Amino acid sequence: MLANQLIQRFNPSIKQLLFISAALGIAVCVILGTKQIINMNENVTRYQQNEVVVNIMSVLDNVAHQHALERGLSAGFVGSGNKAVFKRLEAQRKLADESVLNLERFLLTVDKSKLNLSFIDMLYGRLSKKSMIRQQVDARNGSQFFIYYSSINRKVMSFNNIIRGYIGSNQQQQSIQQALLLSELKERLGQARGKLNGVLASGKIEPQAKQELTYYIEEINELGQIIQFMFTPEQKAVLNPKLQHANFDQIDSVFAYILNHPIGMLDKPPLNANAWFALATSKIQAVNQVLNTKWDNNINLAQTQSSNSITWAATLMILIICALIILLLLNSVTASIISKHLQSITHDLGYLNKGDFSRGIQIEGSNEFTRIQMALCETFQKIRSAMLVVQSNALDTADVSQHVETASSEVYEKSIASKNATEIIQQEVADINDATAMLMKNAEDAQTVSINLTDKIIKTTHSTNVTVRPLHLLFNYP
Repeated sequence: MLANQLIQRFNPSIKQLLFISAALGIAVCVILGTKQIINMNENVTRYQQNEVVVNIMSVLDNVAHQHALERGLSAGFVGSGNKAVFKRLEAQRKLADESVLNLERFLLTVDKSKLNLSFIDMLYGRLSKKSMIRQQVDARNGSQFFIYYSSINRKVMSFNNIIRGYIGSNQQQQSIQQALLLSELKERLGQARGKLNGVLASGKIEPQAKQELTYYIEEINELGQIIQFMFTPEQKAVLNPKLQHANFDQIDSVFAYILNHPIGMLDKPPLNANAWFALATSKIQAVNQVLNTKWDNNINLAQTQSSNSITWAATLMILIICALIILLLLNSVTASIISKHLQSITHDLGYLNKGDFSRGIQIEGSNEFTRIQMALCETFQKIRSAMLVVQSNALDTADVSQHVETASSEVYEKSIASKNATEIIQQEVADINDATAMLMKNAEDAQTVSINLTDKIIKTTHSTNVTVRPLHLLFNYP
């Protein structure tokens, strides 16, 4: 109803309606396409942010790893005072400082407006005290260094757990969770390595050291079980051979020795400090190798997701543009075809309006308008045939009209004669009527005479009866 009212009011042409329809379709495509492109752009931004976050976590993890090595060597030097260990410690300090510089350089490339990295300042504040702790280690003062380095690593792991909240990919989150578990396992192994290195170097175990070592060993065993649960069979097939090397059985032997040994001087430990540090470091390096592979996989996954998102966004944009072009072309071709056929039909109907049915109709194509033209052509042919029949009948009608006119003249003449005869008959009938009236009058007079005569006869008869009766009585008397 509303559409009919609008059409009656504005009376648009078919071409206008087609262009309006195309414009609406294009508008819908543009709106939906723009919305989809915006969503895809947000996905691209999110995946690119995921890549940045994973890189930050990887760089932070390297900071923790290098300071964990410095912690272990510091424990060995404080416990033994060995100059060779000190040289190795000095080399490790350079690597630890370089890891902090790498973090600072990388953060310069990060858009901090989209990431809240204020917690990094807390880490920098903690690292600023490193020179003081190193001086204590150089003086073989072991009262604070172990707690200090462990606090740095604890902050790094806490920061990584915080920053992972910026990652919106479920697949990425699962992989990062595995990396964080490996990072925590590496930290506990590093703590156990450093603490045991100091114990073996000093040749005795204090109550505090045993308590801490008991905690580290329990954490290591528990994290190992969690990792086996969190990793898929395919991942464990790669992970376990690296973490369960035959040489690592000695680590379990050292752990068992420490857990069962009483407080005091050590009695025939399975390994000395240098051998233990080397063995524990090889185990930590194996974990770190798996962890670095996991970080690389996470970075590659983020890059792949970002690249795929960019590719899909570009593909979608191209498809939308192509769809708009095709829609415009189809609409233009459709409008041209309809306009052409309508002009042709209008032109042909113009001959019909003028009464000219002799012209043929040109038929092109095989669409609905073609069928209309074919029907119009058949109509023209039928009209032409009907006109021929009418013309033929018109000629026959002219002959009949001539005969009818002649017969009409004859009928007129005969009607005049009939009229004269009728007048004569009417006069004769009038005369007959007059005669009949006279006869009727004479009959009425005769009837009157008859009635009077009848009365006289009756009276005479009555008088005769009166006369005869006495005679009858006389002659018949006994």
